[in-house]
Amino acid sequence: MSDRCKTCRAKIVWKKTANDKMMPLDAEPCDDGNIVLVNDVAAYLTKEQMAPGVVEGLKFKSHFATCPQSKQHRRKP
Repeated sequence: MSDRCKTCRAKIVWKKTANDKMMPLDAEPCDDGNIVLVNDVAAYLTKEQMAPGVVEGLKFKSHFATCPQSKQHRRKP
């Protein structure tokens, strides 16, 4: 499912994490991403796994890391 960020209007996709929470990802994969989809579940990569050629498949970034207005979307502790 593709959507748009409410504030910056960038294309995003929502994926579940291993903790069953929804995470917005930038819709376009990138070489320096730190998230991969394993059985359609968002999984973080370690620094070692992010090295070129270590992990096969598309890598993504959390939209929280790239959105210019991400602070507006964070929950207060």
